[in-house]
Amino acid sequence: VFYRDVFNVKDYGAYGDGINDDTVSIGAAISDALASTNGGCVYFPAGIYKISASLSYQTCGKSLMFLGDGPATSIVAVGAITNALFDLKSTTNFVQFHFRNLCLRTTVSSLNAIKIECAPASTSHRYNLLLMDGVTICSGDPSGYAAWNVGVEMKYASNAAFTNCTIAGSGNNGPGYGISITGLCVNTVISNCNINFWQYGIHCPVYQEGIALVNCLFIGVTYGFYSKSDQSLRSTNHLISNTHIDVRGNNSRALWFENVSEVFVSNCLFNNGGGGVSDNMVYWLRVFEAGIVNSQIYGPTTRGIYLGGLAVSPYGTLYCISINILGNNFRVTDNTYAIDATVYSANITAQYNLSADPSSNYSNTIVTTANLNSGTGNNIQATN
Repeated sequence: VFYRDVFNVKDYGAYGDGINDDTVSIGAAISDALASTNGGCVYFPAGIYKISASLSYQTCGKSLMFLGDGPATSIVAVGAITNALFDLKSTTNFVQFHFRNLCLRTTVSSLNAIKIECAPASTSHRYNLLLMDGVTICSGDPSGYAAWNVGVEMKYASNAAFTNCTIAGSGNNGPGYGISITGLCVNTVISNCNINFWQYGIHCPVYQEGIALVNCLFIGVTYGFYSKSDQSLRSTNHLISNTHIDVRGNNSRALWFENVSEVFVSNCLFNNGGGGVSDNMVYWLRVFEAGIVNSQIYGPTTRGIYLGGLAVSPYGTLYCISINILGNNFRVTDNTYAIDATVYSANITAQYNLSADPSSNYSNTIVTTANLNSGTGNNIQATN
């Protein structure tokens, strides 16, 4: 633990027996950590801690770590909690919030597990303003726990890092968001994580600089990764590699980006695992300077990759431009398209892409999947 001061919740009277209410004891430990000179680590020994009120601290001037003993440490939200189990807001620059080796559950529906807001001026490459390592957020399990509405909501949390986490909703297609980004979080890294059973695995409807998604698994989501800049300025630097997104239901999408540049996708698998037909497995509007390489794009889906335009004030409709689609495998349903480069696309190159027979895993049939190309200056070869 890198914090000088450690505050054990059991020293403050917490039981951790899953029966007694530990809200007051945990609150006292957090308050003392915030009063410490350098912030502190709130430590939860193995046990089940019942919380009946939001752990809400809206004037955090010091950094906090919440540390457990792994899966054996559970914090359960019960009773009349509103908004979030952990609801933390910093008032000064570079306050850090770290969560490690904890399991968060709830018996209360429509609740956020973690809500973080950092000071907007904290945009810096020096600190992980939010760090989550070895955290499990789960709901809808056989023990009768309810569904989280949002796993993690974060705002202005620069250099947020998620590693070795499981963030799970209540079943196929959610509802809710696994990770919700509501304000600019420069350089977010999500690695070796499972984000399952949400409407949106990652929901980012705001301008964003830098998201890396590496070695992750999404199962049972309607939309895997949604990103749309809310400004005329485009979001930038989205990296997705070695990631499997398994969407479910009709009109579902693995990647849904609008007004984003510098997007790089490699060595991924996107598919519809059942329960309907996706409309577009990759749906991009006004995405430019991008590439999709060496990935598997499977159905059932109406289109594998859709490239279209987006109305951006005051510029009018802006195109998808300068995109390489190279060396991918497509398996889409009959009478559909691997790539649809609309009239609002330009300088798109698609080469060395292959198709497989979608009717059977045991077929030797060689198929060619049609492409649509209505754009300008595109070089889109047949998907054989």
